Amino acid sequence: MAEVNLSRSWAAWSERLSTGMHSLWKKIKAYFSGMKDKVFDALESHLQAAVKEGESHLSSLQGSLASEAKSTAGDKHETGRAMIHQEMRQVNDTLQRSQSALDELTRLRQVSIAPVRVAAGVLVETTGPWVLVGLPFGKLSLDEDLVLGVSVEAPLAQAWHGAQVGDEVRLGPSTLQIVALH
Repeated sequence: MAEVNLSRSWAAWSERLSTGMHSLWKKIKAYFSGMKDKVFDALESHLQAAVKEGESHLSSLQGSLASEAKSTAGDKHETGRAMIHQEMRQVNDTLQRSQSALDELTRLRQVSIAPVRVAAGVLVETTGPWVLVGLPFGKLSLDEDLVLGVSVEAPLAQAWHGAQVGDEVRLGPSTLQIVALH
């Protein structure tokens, strides 16, 4: 009789533990699935600010060029105009890269398929830093997490391409395990 009660107690305890762990796992999963939105929101904010700053700088340079056009100081005048034109090209290139990254971010944000392998647009949760494949932005600190943004052409993305949850991957000298794909 005591053995039956012990068996029932064990089954009840095991069921409670399983339910509790499932509930905890759902909370953890909900937190980390929101991580991709946090990363995308931070990147979008940064890129929009970069576009706005680039447009403002370009407008300022156009004003400088217009005022420089009124001057007729010979070689000095031409050198000043050439320098302004060169800076305008550089700002325009940066502006185009920022706008292109913003467009790519918008495209990646619209993908709603749950990833099963590392590919473009996937946020890879590892035992080390998080890695977003498809947007080369360098490092991003978010809360207490480090997120790396790499291009799909980057050697890291090429080496990780097709990896799945549980696989071990290399990041420099470190070996990391893929914990989840978002």
